Amino acid sequence: MHNVLNLPARLGPTSTRAYRALISHNRASAGRFSIPRRYLSTGSGAPEDVAIIGGGITGLACAYYVTKHYPAAKITLYEKSPRFGGWLLSERIPVDDEGGTVLFEAGPRSLRPLGNGALALSMLVDLDLLKDTIWTSKSSPAATSRYIYYPDHLVRLLAPPAPGWVAKSWKTMLSEPLFEGFLPALATEAFRGSRHEDLSDESVAQFISRRMGPNVANRVLSAVFHGIYAGDVNKLSAKSLLKRLWQIEGEYGSFMASALVGPFRRPKIPPKRELAFMEALTDLPVPPQHLADQIKMSSVYTFRNGLGQFTDSLVGYLWDRPKTNFQHGTTVQSLEHKADGTLDITINKNNGTTKRSHTHAIWTAVPGSLTQTASVTEGIKQDLEGIPFETVMTVNLYYKSPDLHPPGFGYLIPLATPIEQNPENALGVVFDNSYAPDPAFDDDDIRGPAQDTVKQRGTKLTVMLGGHYWSSWPSYPSEEEGLAMAKSILKRHLNISEEPAASRVNLNTNCIPQYTVGHERRLNSIHDGLVKQYGGTLRVAGSWINGVGVNDCLRSAWNTVSDLQHGQRSGLESIVHPEG
Repeated sequence: MHNVLNLPARLGPTSTRAYRALISHNRASAGRFSIPRRYLSTGSGAPEDVAIIGGGITGLACAYYVTKHYPAAKITLYEKSPRFGGWLLSERIPVDDEGGTVLFEAGPRSLRPLGNGALALSMLVDLDLLKDTIWTSKSSPAATSRYIYYPDHLVRLLAPPAPGWVAKSWKTMLSEPLFEGFLPALATEAFRGSRHEDLSDESVAQFISRRMGPNVANRVLSAVFHGIYAGDVNKLSAKSLLKRLWQIEGEYGSFMASALVGPFRRPKIPPKRELAFMEALTDLPVPPQHLADQIKMSSVYTFRNGLGQFTDSLVGYLWDRPKTNFQHGTTVQSLEHKADGTLDITINKNNGTTKRSHTHAIWTAVPGSLTQTASVTEGIKQDLEGIPFETVMTVNLYYKSPDLHPPGFGYLIPLATPIEQNPENALGVVFDNSYAPDPAFDDDDIRGPAQDTVKQRGTKLTVMLGGHYWSSWPSYPSEEEGLAMAKSILKRHLNISEEPAASRVNLNTNCIPQYTVGHERRLNSIHDGLVKQYGGTLRVAGSWINGVGVNDCLRSAWNTVSDLQHGQRSGLESIVHPEG
């Protein structure tokens, strides 16, 4: 199985400007890099011995950045499971008698190169992954054609540069029940009152319903949030997840008012924190120029062996560092702040208990589990445990017949879809064939290798089940039940009656954090408590802070690690002090 590490015995949101800054710095060297001296810590606060709790993508990225920022520091990675990589798990499955295989992803399956993706791009160069990268162009069906299933059929949502996308989009909005009431709501949005000044947060559904009406929230937005967060728009925070729209309403009173004055607004200078980050990006390695130009034309990318190859490469890089110690199959039982400022961590491994001392610790595991390990006040305990996580079952299926679905990325299922059309509580379906090498790129180096090795192209899909629908369930469906549910969904929605040639069911327990109403307040409280109680020796990073995507996790790791030499920090500064 790819990405399940056989460990040796000794193992115990950035703007596009950031990407442009990275690409524009055209360095000749593309080898291993180190952070320039001006970013290295040389003061007495430099970490000497860093413990990282949690071996998922955030934990691995934290360790990676510690090696870059603080080359002299010792690193210990604690992970309770037998493998490192977290939810990034890729697996090859044989499908015929001639040695052909297909690649299945249990969790995330692609990364975006733009926006917050500059850190990952620099890592591709440093980890020598460019040769195994598969790029999908912005003009591909995966980038221009997405679907929402409502009420009983797929509704195609086109995006540029799809031919005729403007006219076709207008036709869709005027004819489809999905968009019933959308245009009148848009026309009258400017006349709806702004929120009360005492309202500190509200749900996504409440916010969008106030501004645009309930249909937009329940039919369109709920589908989008199913795909990103597997969450319920009636519980998720508008202030945290619709930040810009929340700010616009507070500043201008309505979305339309902001759009009207937009052309006359002076561009805002990015916060100091972002300016410093963008400056740091210019010193990181960049792809060769011929690739850099094409990357700008790419929507997403993945790897020959899936996203699991990314975490495997990180583990391989860290394994080559003698100051890095891996502790898998290890439970962190307690974390104690000593009078001398160090941290004692008690671990249990192979039924034996050991105590280790570290100067710093970064907690990247589920935040609620920190309350069972570290001493925190009751208020912080409630806030840490008040961040729920949803469970998602992914069902991968491969059919030998090709083209069993329309061209595109996949489809999402909103809350408003009738229950008889979705009794299985599915969140959506991903068309995984969209991650094949893109014919839009005529250069093999740019197009990339193929993931699947079958002789004849078939159809590969992933059905996502559960999320908030299962949050109160005492138990989850078995693998057999999950497979049957996925096949039932595909039969009803896509008329696929063929038996799959290969399948895999993955139950990802507590995999996606929920930014529920009051999330920002909770993070502020956690920051204050950690700084007051630990003075910067214990910090946090992860998908529950400022985005659930892989790129968000990399940025969270960067933020926390780059600040380690400074005291009185928590890893939550991007939320608490967004201006820097």
